[in-house]
Amino acid sequence: MTDKLIGIILAGGKGKRLKKFNKPKSLIKYKKKFLISHIIDNFKINNIEKIYVVTGYKRKCIKSKINSNFIHNKRWNTTNMFCSLLTADKLLNKNYSIVSYSDIYYHSEAISEILKKKYDICISSYSKWKKLWRQRFDNPLDDLESFKKDKKNNLLEIGKQVDRISEIKGQYMGLLGISPRGWKIIKNSVKDISLKSLSKISLTEVLSLVLSKKNIVKIIPYKKLFFEIDFIKDMKIQRQYES
Repeated sequence: MTDKLIGIILAGGKGKRLKKFNKPKSLIKYKKKFLISHIIDNFKINNIEKIYVVTGYKRKCIKSKINSNFIHNKRWNTTNMFCSLLTADKLLNKNYSIVSYSDIYYHSEAISEILKKKYDICISSYSKWKKLWRQRFDNPLDDLESFKKDKKNNLLEIGKQVDRISEIKGQYMGLLGISPRGWKIIKNSVKDISLKSLSKISLTEVLSLVLSKKNIVKIIPYKKLFFEIDFIKDMKIQRQYES
């Protein structure tokens, strides 16, 4: 692999489900440090020095708190996360990219495992998702989506509605590895989507389209501490880990 290595953090969303928190979710603190700062540390531990943050909601607030390279999604208020990723198109065309959501916490080993393989398209999967989901929801099926894989850790299905927990074999964390070839595959998979639909499409829907075109998405299992912040209740769960 001769591609250069970069990190991309998607931090453009408002986090509408997190009521009364009027800052970007990436600026929630865990152990006295912003979530986005933990992610930047994870990149640097893995010798990823070129880091780009895609901003949107209250970008000046983020820029005042961290030192990084910034890309602004001007349409952040009317587009979804995939469109934020598209703003980094030129970088993804030329570099092996580790792409991370900004409202999550994980250890640096999650990135290390991706870099050991550098698959064209791969996603980290949290192995202990059942315990976390039971803490977060009275009925986990209210928010869970399908996640199916084969014995070789190839992704078979993602992002569909489910009726049974047995249909779920992992949890998409919001951490991906994408090579320039993989990025080309992703763009080809969405090329027939209208601009209006593309603005609303989620990354799990994009991955589902990639699979529908018979492309391979590899799964990288991850077992250490992980959490994500979507609701006020998630912030309460997060505090349990701080003690």
